Amino acid sequence: MGKCLPILVVFILALPFSIITSCYASVTNPYAPLPTLVNHSMTVRVSIIGISDIDLNQLLWNLEPEIRPSIQTNHSPQGFSPLAWGTSFTMKYDINSVSTSAASNLKNYLKSIAKTEAVPAYLQGSQRDSNSYTTLDALKTEDWLNTHVSDFGGIPDDGYLLIVADLSDISNLSHYYSISYNDLDKASSQAKNAGDPTLFPIVDWMFSWGGHHRFYFIDLSGGDSNFDYTQTGHVPIQNFDVRTMSNQQVRFNKNGQTVTEYVADYIAEATRNLFLPDYAYAPTYATSYKIVVNLFDETGQISDTNVGNYLSTSLMKQAYEAFIPYASWDVTVTTHRLQDDAGLAKAVSDSLAFTRSTGSRGAASSINYYDYRQVYFYLQSHLGQ
Repeated sequence: MGKCLPILVVFILALPFSIITSCYASVTNPYAPLPTLVNHSMTVRVSIIGISDIDLNQLLWNLEPEIRPSIQTNHSPQGFSPLAWGTSFTMKYDINSVSTSAASNLKNYLKSIAKTEAVPAYLQGSQRDSNSYTTLDALKTEDWLNTHVSDFGGIPDDGYLLIVADLSDISNLSHYYSISYNDLDKASSQAKNAGDPTLFPIVDWMFSWGGHHRFYFIDLSGGDSNFDYTQTGHVPIQNFDVRTMSNQQVRFNKNGQTVTEYVADYIAEATRNLFLPDYAYAPTYATSYKIVVNLFDETGQISDTNVGNYLSTSLMKQAYEAFIPYASWDVTVTTHRLQDDAGLAKAVSDSLAFTRSTGSRGAASSINYYDYRQVYFYLQSHLGQ
């Protein structure tokens, strides 16, 4: 006999240009951290290319010697607190400089695959002094690095390799890494302004990549000094001393200490977010699952007869099967009119945070942004319905 059958109730609100999503732990007492039951050790080997002004002692001081993966939550009775899940990692950081020959070989390879792309018209403006940038195939770069990984320090047996580089001399233009991804869940053709790049842009402006092997590379020189296409607040390392914001120059103090802090931030984030096992919620595994989707529509366009135009149960099932292939999945969808639930409709209305207007093919579009926490609180309080 298999394990028990958990029933997952999914609520979807069809709101114009809004996303409501969240996951929470399902445990007996989600506010009580587990004691440390398992201790691990992990090595993060950091290979640095082209960045000489780093204080090694200061760099190591910034990196956590012990990490306990946890969920950050602000719903505990005590307020905002981390929930630890019984594991502790003792970290060893092995910092190395890559040889000149290995760095030169990487740069020559990147130059050989570099392509010049035009900045999309909807992104061009007075903030940029160029309408072109260089793109580099992220997968090809990853494959090349994997073939030559021993030249970059190699992958430790008990951990991961992180390559951190300044490759600003590979192109006269700003450069980024790109990848093509076949998204199962494309924007519905029924959506208003579907295909409009001002609302659904094609983004190929990465400056880091990895995941097929136990290493990750970060090109700190990737990006545009005048405009952050990545929308992450990234400042290319070669422009760390000067950055133009809203047509005003902002001067950063560039020295060994500030550059060290800058590099340390990226190493720490990669370690916590990529190398260590971390959790959005406490997973429960079983041999069969039933997914119950309640879709609340504010637009007046979605019903049980046409919901397939907006939400594909077969694609949902396919995605779940890829996630846990040994389990069987049952997915059902029921549609509701948002206005039929007065309490939920009020929670949605009250959660409107702000509205942003944007140009769309010559016409103005209005995008509403909602604070999902208020809506989720209402749903969580009325699960019986």
